Amino acid sequence: MFNLTTPKAIVIGFFLVALAIASTPYSNIIVSPALAELDRADFDMFKKSLRGIERAISNISACRN
Repeated sequence: MFNLTTPKAIVIGFFLVALAIASTPYSNIIVSPALAELDRADFDMFKKSLRGIERAISNISACRN
């Protein structure tokens, strides 16, 4: 084993970040992009949750006035 000093760790970290940035165009070859689609039921669930949050906020504001 060898001692890893702070400057060496910084250089290795910069190298790993540069490698990750440089390999971005080739990442589609290794990992295929994930495609997701919202179903109508999912959208309705979000709408219902947002309505509940809206009601809670309006109740809070009504109590303070």
